Amino acid sequence: MRYISNLVCCVLLVILVTGSAFAQDPSISISGPILGFIADSSGLVIRPILGVLGASLLGDPLQLGSGIRSALISPKQDYALAIREGSGELVRVGLTAGSVSIDAISGARIAADVIAISPGGTAAAAYQSGDRILQTFAQLTDAPRVVFEMDTSDIPGRLQGLAISDDGRLALLNLATGDDASLWVLSATGARFLVTT
Repeated sequence: MRYISNLVCCVLLVILVTGSAFAQDPSISISGPILGFIADSSGLVIRPILGVLGASLLGDPLQLGSGIRSALISPKQDYALAIREGSGELVRVGLTAGSVSIDAISGARIAADVIAISPGGTAAAAYQSGDRILQTFAQLTDAPRVVFEMDTSDIPGRLQGLAISDDGRLALLNLATGDDASLWVLSATGARFLVTT
């Protein structure tokens, strides 16, 4: 008799524990540490780097709700910049607090070909090779704003590389013409000068 009562108690306990496990909020999940994020070589996919130093792996691609290209991850790993497929909008992909958000950057021109993020991740630049327009942006972690825009059509060459200062007020352009290359500095004041050829 005592055996049957212990068995009944154990069965009821198992039912109680499994029932409460199924009743839990499905939005709550357990996950491990995230070291950062990485974009694939074409910038079409952003993946989290899961684990700890020495024991990490790439997670599944983030579900962004729309296609992107040319994704760049900020040095602080808190956002990425990308071009939205179809519309060509410059977008900021928020990568903080366990959620992902994607927002167009107000004032950004459509169809940028090259984007760059400053070393501190506080500013960015976007270049359209068709119109040869350079735009720079600041306050990327809060409310991104345009710092300056400049037409570079009078500077000879094809853009090879782009860098931007942390305040978004200086941009460095590496332009190539045939076998020759030149470095130009462009400023928010409208000044531009050739550094070297």
